[in-house]
Amino acid sequence: MNKQTALFRAEQAARLRAQGADDFTDRQLLQFLLSYALPAEVAEHRATALFDTFGTLHAVLTAPEAALREQGLPDHAALLLSLVLQVRAFVAEHAARGVRRFDKAELLGRYLVEIYAPVRVETVYLCLLDAQYKLLDTVRVAEGSVNSANLNIRRMVERALEGGASFAVVAHNHPSGNTQPSSQDLATTARLHAAFSVVGITLLEHILVAGNRFVPLILHAPDPYPPRPDFYTEPPPAPDPR
Repeated sequence: MNKQTALFRAEQAARLRAQGADDFTDRQLLQFLLSYALPAEVAEHRATALFDTFGTLHAVLTAPEAALREQGLPDHAALLLSLVLQVRAFVAEHAARGVRRFDKAELLGRYLVEIYAPVRVETVYLCLLDAQYKLLDTVRVAEGSVNSANLNIRRMVERALEGGASFAVVAHNHPSGNTQPSSQDLATTARLHAAFSVVGITLLEHILVAGNRFVPLILHAPDPYPPRPDFYTEPPPAPDPR
């Protein structure tokens, strides 16, 4: 490591500790990250080129490694960037398990936004909670649309029973960023609610995640199931009017 890179890292680290990440632009944060894999002058050039190609820091961090390498990043630098959001999601899930109470829709939604941060394709998760609303497990149950044939609702119910869950939350994402649920999303919610009810497990919510936003589908369904007033203490985000 040359002296210029060492000095750049030290200055940026001191700035980060003193003022936090909000004091940085997205490009500056990316340059700082890359300086741990590349010389400082190269990191600056690569950060600018990546922003010219992908447009946002989130788009860079969710880009496939192959796409990053196509922009001239060496393997170790592409791997570093691809791991950032994956590590964040891993830490969020493991830190919450058995500790955090998810007794509010807002808490669940924000947790799931973190879990979905590194996910680039439509994916379905099942969150299992105990009687005190503590997280038992977060299970990836399908890759693809929540309405696709590979969504095995019977297996989801079995997994909840095996895990000793009292409550279940199903989540899926729209990588496009559209928060408007489809009619199939709502129909699947009805099937899930009925299936879990048969075995005495309460489906608390079916949450749609789109970027940094989330929508509780049961609450916003045209004919919602009996709401749990204590579960919605703050008005959650509404779907796009599109």
